[in-house]
This record gives sequence, structure tokens and C-alpha cells, in this order.
Amino acid sequence: MPTVAIKIPYDLKNRMEKHKEIDWDELVQKAIKTQLSRIELADSLSSSSQLTEDEALEIGEDIKKGMAKRHGLMG
Repeated sequence: MPTVAIKIPYDLKNRMEKHKEIDWDELVQKAIKTQLSRIELADSLSSSSQLTEDEALEIGEDIKKGMAKRHGLMG
């Protein structure tokens, strides 16, 4: 299996070292797989979309406004 090196801040590394029970390699692999699945799904959906970028942004804004109203964040 290939090795990938990442840079993290010292404070994060120090916090990680306090939890030797965590398999950090496995956790990072799962996080990468999850993110790639999301990206690939978005790529798949957008590749067949007929919407323009502006239309998609407008729909996104409408959804945000609707969620805000639903949760009492807008009048």
C-alpha cells in the first residue's frame, strides 16, 4: 500500500498523541474515502445537469433561505 505524508500543526499532533488507542491511519483513510465519495457523487450529478452555475447558485440560496425560515432565523 502506498504511503502518503501530510503536514499537521504541532498542537494537533500533540493532541493526537494523547489518544494512542485511536488508529489514526484508519481514521484518515475513512475520512478520505468519505470525502471522495461525496465529491464523486457531486461530479456525477453535475455532469448530467442542465443547470447553469448561476441557476444552481440561485437554487442554493433559495434553499438556505427556506431552511433559515423553517428554523426561525428569518422572518
